[in-house]
Amino acid sequence: MRKTCAVLAAVGLVATLMAALAGPAGAKGSPGGQPPKESKCSSKSQKGIVYSMTQFLTQPTAAGKTAYVQGGSALTTVIDQTFTAAKTAGLVKDTQDDIPAGIAPKCTGKTTASFTYDLQYKDKATGTTQAPLGLHNAGGAVLVKGHWLITAQTVCDLTALLGMAIPNSPYGNQCYQAAGLPVPPPS
Repeated sequence: MRKTCAVLAAVGLVATLMAALAGPAGAKGSPGGQPPKESKCSSKSQKGIVYSMTQFLTQPTAAGKTAYVQGGSALTTVIDQTFTAAKTAGLVKDTQDDIPAGIAPKCTGKTTASFTYDLQYKDKATGTTQAPLGLHNAGGAVLVKGHWLITAQTVCDLTALLGMAIPNSPYGNQCYQAAGLPVPPPS
């Protein structure tokens, strides 16, 4: 029962990620515009972290997505391949976007933060959102030149869940390797 719930949650997250990797056509910026530059992590950093996570999830191209990821250029190819595989597998829904929900950052240093987040679907036509999926994922962010970037670890953790929805998916391991991170043992 516990394993079944974990697999269902992972499949839901993977479907959400794949919808996110599709991104909206022509997404530019966010409703609030780019957040102001920051010099250190503070209680005001949530806006910048939410902005970068949203941009990663909604940009229409892999290069656009990885611009919001620390060391993201190394991940562009694997993110592009992930998107292609998700589209082929039918995991991408053209009618919805994926957005982060409930980001709760905690400063872990002057220029670093950890956070928890959930994901939710947003209908492209109406702008209405569904309730968050109930996933409490861990993420990280780093302040670089005054702007928050999400960590490659956060992106690779999301990408690794593809293995549960696409049999024999190599994308999680490829992401960790491209980012220079240790590949977690299979669970």
